[in-house]
Amino acid sequence: GTYDTSGNALLEPSELFLLFKKLGLSVLPEALAEMVEDAQVPHQGFSFTSFWKILQIVRHRDGFSATDRQEISLTFDSFDPSRSGKMVTRFVPYALRWLGYLLGSDLVERVPWRQECMNDYTITEQSFTKIVRKHAEADLRSTRMIFREYAEHRGGGPIRGVARLSSALARLCPQYIEIAAPWLAEKMPDKVLENADKATFDFEGFVRIARGCRLMLRKKLRENNGFSEARLKKLKSSFSLLVKECGRPTLPPSALIELFRYITPAVETSKEMRDMLKEALVKHRCQTTGMDME
Repeated sequence: GTYDTSGNALLEPSELFLLFKKLGLSVLPEALAEMVEDAQVPHQGFSFTSFWKILQIVRHRDGFSATDRQEISLTFDSFDPSRSGKMVTRFVPYALRWLGYLLGSDLVERVPWRQECMNDYTITEQSFTKIVRKHAEADLRSTRMIFREYAEHRGGGPIRGVARLSSALARLCPQYIEIAAPWLAEKMPDKVLENADKATFDFEGFVRIARGCRLMLRKKLRENNGFSEARLKKLKSSFSLLVKECGRPTLPPSALIELFRYITPAVETSKEMRDMLKEALVKHRCQTTGMDME
């Protein structure tokens, strides 16, 4: 066939990617490896029957691994508290950050995702999944670009040395620098314990490390309820200052509006946002008693 360049009636992994792309289906490399396992087909030389089995899984998971697809659904549900099956478009950037995207440097490719919404006030989970996939693809392109910049022979060779690896990761996201060391120590101890200067990292390894750092940073972001370390530090400082001005251990309801303006500037213009904050106050019983930092 057209995509069987070897002429042996079997497709190689690279040919399989091209065929999926021609069909308008985007599949991430790590997701394809999992799908091959789940389809219980040979890892090399895909027949039409094998391709068909994998195709069904690709369509069912929208090109993501099972874990990532579930994360997308759970995140969508978190930003759809009314369970209407729709997310307010304004919440998309926050949902993407919750998934671990939009955390990188300015070098990371930005995605014009709003065209997927067609200027609608809300979007469905299907549309949100497409937006996530575009960000995942853009992250992979940025990762490949930065790998080529730091690898030997303009990307034809590996990245050599942990120090150079750290510099490459910092280009993806400055916060990866402090995260990479513990991740490498746990997942690739041989790379850091012996000959760290001579350790080599190919593209697949670099992608794996970048993903590991992203998931660790995402975990930390979630532990901070969506705040980065720097923003959380500033929030605590602002809270402490307001508490000091009030002369009491908790922030009274009358002073909460100042804090809310800092956390969510949209509270001044969005009735929906104000209603959500009122609901949160009721939920945590802070309408009249005040609020502590926790």
